[in-house]
Amino acid sequence: MGATSVRDVCVHATDETGTPITAVYAKNAPWYAIYRTHDRVLIRFADDMMLEKRQRADLSMLAPIRGEINGLVDGWRTSAEPRLASRASRYDRRVADALVVAMEQDIATARTILNAVREDLVEERKSWARFLYLLVASAAAFGVVLAWLVAIPGQDGALAEGAVRAAGLWQAAGTGAVGAFFSIALAIRNRSIRTDLQMRDNGVDALLRIVIGAIAAVLLVALLRSGLIGLSIGGLSIDRSTMLPHGGVSDILPIVAFVGGFLERLVPDLLVGATMAEPSPPPAPSGPAGRAPLAAEPFHLLGPSGFANDAAGDAAEAECEGCMAALTMAEEEIVDDAALPPARGGVAAGH
Repeated sequence: MGATSVRDVCVHATDETGTPITAVYAKNAPWYAIYRTHDRVLIRFADDMMLEKRQRADLSMLAPIRGEINGLVDGWRTSAEPRLASRASRYDRRVADALVVAMEQDIATARTILNAVREDLVEERKSWARFLYLLVASAAAFGVVLAWLVAIPGQDGALAEGAVRAAGLWQAAGTGAVGAFFSIALAIRNRSIRTDLQMRDNGVDALLRIVIGAIAAVLLVALLRSGLIGLSIGGLSIDRSTMLPHGGVSDILPIVAFVGGFLERLVPDLLVGATMAEPSPPPAPSGPAGRAPLAAEPFHLLGPSGFANDAAGDAAEAECEGCMAALTMAEEEIVDDAALPPARGGVAAGH
């Protein structure tokens, strides 16, 4: 039986599109009815065509939010798991409540309710995604540790130095993977994770975090063994001598590898700092008598006396006072006061 009016909307009937109605949340004949099909929550608008047109226009602004909610609930309504089907029904009831409020001419409150439903859906999807993220990260870390255990050389007889070094690097990889997983587990609540609808991206990110942690740990151990860098943890200085094996793997190696895997930015920052270090600038050229050129000297704001400050000017004047008296002048250089031109300027005498 098809629902040709608001009164005809009931469970087991079909709507205007021929889709079976599975639940009816609200009915206010002949103005509207809120019902559910197998894939969404819908509205049967008023029987009057003019009122129906106005209702559709009023609720059109809620269509984007309703579309996002339907996308987030997608798959739960038709799931064979009762837990997921029940979860979809719970959110559908909240959406139906919001639509009832909207049909009663309160669009703003309806939008607020729908926004809250969307946020709760996103958080629930992310909660499940975090769990799956940790599963992928733990599986990746276990895989690296398993590879380390398989690669451990036999203990029969003395091991060559190369085998001992290789065993140390494998241990660094396994310990670094554990450190990376520890870092993920501590920051999982604050880490930016997509919903479980994008689980492939989440899985790739978790896998790369573990792999990067293992590689960073191996590289950090190799850098310390080569003597290119040194570290200090607490009061202990770690350098090449402490990292080189002496009859076995160094005892400090697991700590260094764990730190390298846990601090994912440590090794990249060390490498960037090494490659981006700028050479020291060449010394400034010297002028006559070892004095730097004038252009290279810093600029100072001069005081009234022409020096950086008045005190410096007074000291310079005191030092040079009477310095002209020591000069010897030729007879023809001496000019009589009467032959000097008349003075100009000055301050007029008071009347």
